[in-house]
Amino acid sequence: MIEKTMTKILKKIKVPKTDAVIFKRERSKFWYIQFPVGTLHRSDGMFKQSLKEVNYKKAIKLAHKVYKDFWIKNEIKDTDEKIVRRTNKFDKIAVEFIKLRIKEKGTEGQRELGKWKNHFIHYFGGLDIKEMDKVNDALRESILARKEEGNAPQTLIKYQQLISNICKYARKRGLINYEPSLIKINRIAKEVPPYEEEEIKILSNASRSKDEPFYQDLSDFIQFCRSGLVRPGQEVLRIKHKDIHIVPNVFRDEDGMIVVIGKTKTGKNQNVHIHPQYYKHIYLNRILKRRPNPKPDDYLFFPFLEDRENLVKVNQRVSNNFRMIAVKCDLYINKRGLERPMYSLRHSALNQRLENGVPMEFVADKGNTSSEMIKNYYRDVRNQKQMVNDHIKLFPDYYDKK
Repeated sequence: MIEKTMTKILKKIKVPKTDAVIFKRERSKFWYIQFPVGTLHRSDGMFKQSLKEVNYKKAIKLAHKVYKDFWIKNEIKDTDEKIVRRTNKFDKIAVEFIKLRIKEKGTEGQRELGKWKNHFIHYFGGLDIKEMDKVNDALRESILARKEEGNAPQTLIKYQQLISNICKYARKRGLINYEPSLIKINRIAKEVPPYEEEEIKILSNASRSKDEPFYQDLSDFIQFCRSGLVRPGQEVLRIKHKDIHIVPNVFRDEDGMIVVIGKTKTGKNQNVHIHPQYYKHIYLNRILKRRPNPKPDDYLFFPFLEDRENLVKVNQRVSNNFRMIAVKCDLYINKRGLERPMYSLRHSALNQRLENGVPMEFVADKGNTSSEMIKNYYRDVRNQKQMVNDHIKLFPDYYDKK
């Protein structure tokens, strides 16, 4: 009843490195702090308090202190107020798991550590991981708290997946025999528009102009991703020279280049047909001239990088540098204000095949996807060339007479 009489919240500001926010109400000059604490500490699961401060910078500084003091005074214990055995303590198992993730995945693991320290520890830290009901309750509370903070569905899925992965790790170790009950979260697909052919040339040339081994390979990598129906990222970075098959006399004495990718997102092997121009001008005249006589187990791209087997780290570096070049070329954001990350190269490749009149079902099959996925996520309905092609195909009774 008290909450209903409260005045409207005018403004919210996140407190850095915490899951707390400060906010102002319509009829108050002071800032308030709010953060999730779970139902063990508050009936509604939220800590709320006036900071009695009008300056927002001072309020943020004070909020840090209030937040820290609360968790020092309220060390998390189980409902019987007994310290959970350390071997079963959720916090210990989570930290062990995240340390492994940091070694394996680098920055991604560091982000997961941040999610744990800034949010999840307040819900799970002192729980016994063997108590399934408490873990499920904590998961629900913690995700709903993030939802109230305005997190997007994709973000909520990442948060929830971390807890799921921690429990899978505990299950492998024989500590539990269950998996948590996940909340159903509807993912909203983010539009990732393609690059035009001329734009890809600009990106490729900008990378090549740096005249460094990494950027020479990045240029070839960019062209490869638009020349074959691949998923830019680890699938391409996993390719070795032994995966490349040259088929002689495909057409008029010209050879064809096909790459077999053995591990894909869909779990199926994929034969990737590479554009003949790439084979002639880049593979033969650039890649093999820079690194002649490669061994079968040599990687096609970036074989000289340290820790090359760590595909996550390599992919991160490649993706970051692609973004940097796209931003410098003023191409990263398209005319409609949408971002175009490295994955946009896949959309470019699919759209270019469709523009050239290749049937969608065939493009889908060779791109290791489905026609439905192309219609919903890949095909750019605003593509001018595709509009023209579709228009002519739709009215053959008129245009065939021209």
